[in-house]
Amino acid sequence: MKRNAGAEQLLRIINQLIFLGKNNALTYGDNLKLYPSEIHLLLTITNGKSENYNVIVKHLGVTKGAVSQTISRLVKKGILEKKTSGGKSDLMIQLTDLGKKVQKKCVKIQEAVRDQFASYMDSLSADDRRVIGEFLDHVEKTLGIQKQE
Repeated sequence: MKRNAGAEQLLRIINQLIFLGKNNALTYGDNLKLYPSEIHLLLTITNGKSENYNVIVKHLGVTKGAVSQTISRLVKKGILEKKTSGGKSDLMIQLTDLGKKVQKKCVKIQEAVRDQFASYMDSLSADDRRVIGEFLDHVEKTLGIQKQE
């Protein structure tokens, strides 16, 4: 099959997103580095409230082990604290004061990127936006990504 330049570009972008590594850390303050999986987890905690471990696992769509490792790293960095209200299945995590500041920075960066994409999409014709929307729906379906309402 002939290679399609658009498909190749999309795969490069997806690979870049999947394999974000230590070279793409966000530095907060003088020496606190946050890696993509840690930032992603922080962005799932809404309004600084406590979150149930199992809810985070479901939201992120990754294994419990991956979430557990990420939470442990964030606890060691002083960004999260664990709380239990009963058994292990009731494990809750909560942002520390430092965690709230770091999360605020992550949200600000995410909103800036979202605004750039929105501005670009707004500059397109309705037909172009429809085609891009259909394409993105296809990408999500191909990757098995659940649509978020």
